[in-house]
Amino acid sequence: APTSPPGAAGSVAGPLPVPSSITHGGAHLAGSGTKFVVPPISDSGRGLEALPELMAEMVDHSAKLSSPWAMGHMDTAPHPAAALTDALVSSLNNNLLFREISPLASVVEEQLNAEFATSLGLPPATPGLWTSGGSLANLTGLFAAAGGYAEDAPPRHEMVVVMGERGHASIGKACRILGLPNVVTVPPLDPGSGCVDVAQLDEAVARARADGCARPVVVGVLGGTVNGHVDDLSALAEVWCVLGPPPRTAPLPIVAPPPHGPTAPPRRRTAATVRPAPTSLPHDRQSRSNVLPHSTRCSPSQRHGAWLHVDAIWGGALAYSADPTCRAYLRGLEHADSIAIGPQKWLFTPRLCALTLFPKLLDPDEFDAILASAMPYSAKSDDDDGGEGGGANRGMWGLQGSRRADCLPLWATMQVLGRRGVQEYVDGSIQLTRELHAAVLNSADEGTARRGAQ
Repeated sequence: APTSPPGAAGSVAGPLPVPSSITHGGAHLAGSGTKFVVPPISDSGRGLEALPELMAEMVDHSAKLSSPWAMGHMDTAPHPAAALTDALVSSLNNNLLFREISPLASVVEEQLNAEFATSLGLPPATPGLWTSGGSLANLTGLFAAAGGYAEDAPPRHEMVVVMGERGHASIGKACRILGLPNVVTVPPLDPGSGCVDVAQLDEAVARARADGCARPVVVGVLGGTVNGHVDDLSALAEVWCVLGPPPRTAPLPIVAPPPHGPTAPPRRRTAATVRPAPTSLPHDRQSRSNVLPHSTRCSPSQRHGAWLHVDAIWGGALAYSADPTCRAYLRGLEHADSIAIGPQKWLFTPRLCALTLFPKLLDPDEFDAILASAMPYSAKSDDDDGGEGGGANRGMWGLQGSRRADCLPLWATMQVLGRRGVQEYVDGSIQLTRELHAAVLNSADEGTARRGAQ
């Protein structure tokens, strides 16, 4: 065991203290095909010459997502261009907190914001924030929905979040983190599809408004984790037209559904009179229509003051699909206030890489009021570009400070493939899935026929 260097100040000769729990043997891997014991960390180390052996052990005892025998689970195998760039990103170790220590990555994030926005049919100037993974992307969207850093944000105990039962677990976690206690879960229109019943969701939001909800937040899904379901985003946007939400003013009026038309005066409620929203809706409602009555529809331009968050961590990749059926799932996305996208899921880039777009926060002052925080330890002004492109430090917005340049592996892959190459990857995987689905159904039919013949 190594000892402290002779003559070092405060040094005490002797072996380094090692917890007794790791001095004997290593930890066993569970679930692998072969038995392998993870070696413990030694005092003296194994030397750089052990790295090839260590890497071989990593490969042998890790999930091989690029194997032709691997079925899609949580993530795709990264494109080789992304994997190689990822190693370079780790070596460079740039930090998106400040522009001067991430000059290229800061500009690339802004370029990719416009790239994804235009591919989804949103304004090119749509602002976006990159995050370390999809859970943080959803958290960032709901943080903005709750008012973010704005001083005139509504009280969070007077807000209600309405979501489908098949929503991702990260939404519930985000609500707990943000102190949003009132969460309503709505059952699906059809248990097999998973798509939320918009008619029941409409009822839930109307009931929350009647109970004094300061700001309802609806969460839609574009690509569910369990079965890939897509909510009717256009119908979700129409909910706000029906309710006629209050404008964003300070203080926010607590408004019930208008009893005598749109001119009915608002009524205020104190915090003591606000009741928590119900935690769920019954499954046995008679109304199963996922389309609101025609008489209640209105132009999306009439929306104001409410928030629609779309969890598109999976389905955001459909921005690059040329399949008409799949692109139809994007309808209504332009009405969202925040959209969480996860390129790490379906655009063949390593973890962690996610983005939250804010299509309605095009006013820089409004965006800053909700999502910007002061960085007093930065000596750089927004006008000082240092010869590297100018603009504010990316770390001043959102919830994270220091961040890795996770946009660069994605950017490098898209530079290599181009939009057409990305489209071929996305639509190719859709076609493979359809073929697999057909093969499974065919196999099931053949099995049923054999059993019937017996």
